Amino acid sequence: MKSEHKCCGRIGPFYSKRVCGKTANFAHEGKHYCGTHHPPSVKDRKAKRDEEWSRQYEERRAREQAAERLRLDKEFRAASYPELLAHLQNVLNAWDSVCSGKGWEPDHLVQMRDARAALRRMTGGT
Repeated sequence: MKSEHKCCGRIGPFYSKRVCGKTANFAHEGKHYCGTHHPPSVKDRKAKRDEEWSRQYEERRAREQAAERLRLDKEFRAASYPELLAHLQNVLNAWDSVCSGKGWEPDHLVQMRDARAALRRMTGGT
């Protein structure tokens, strides 16, 4: 390619574009371009930039989702705390009753079952 060719790439906003005018290093479809405006190079740079932006978006989205899951988990645990304390108090009362020699009563078994269920919900167990 001869060095007297100038780049025919257009620069500027849509209403006042001007020709680049740099020395052309590439030919594409019968036109001459510098390294900045060579269409395949522009396409490659755009693809690389879009890929980087997509990666950054996915990373940010994953961080935000993890933060939201953590917030919801904390909110759930905070809401469950009074219920858990109430059930554990019932368990302590049942244990005190057993230890004092009164023996198990049917409502103690229900309280123990409810306390275990509340504890499983709090710890995420099944």
